[in-house]
Amino acid sequence: MASDIPDPRQVFQAQHNSIERLAPFESLIKQLIADFSSPREANEYWDTFFATYTAFATAGEVLQSLVR
Repeated sequence: MASDIPDPRQVFQAQHNSIERLAPFESLIKQLIADFSSPREANEYWDTFFATYTAFATAGEVLQSLVR
């Protein structure tokens, strides 16, 4: 993963602890469609993102961002 884009687990933890978001939402979406060094790495990111995105976005916001 690109070093400037945090793991969605960090964003979820920040939201859980009432700390400001660690990265812009769009950066997390860009990472969803980014090239990963391995399919396992991609699956881990996707699994974590989709398990936690409701802490920082709605399903509609995710879909709109993916369409863009």
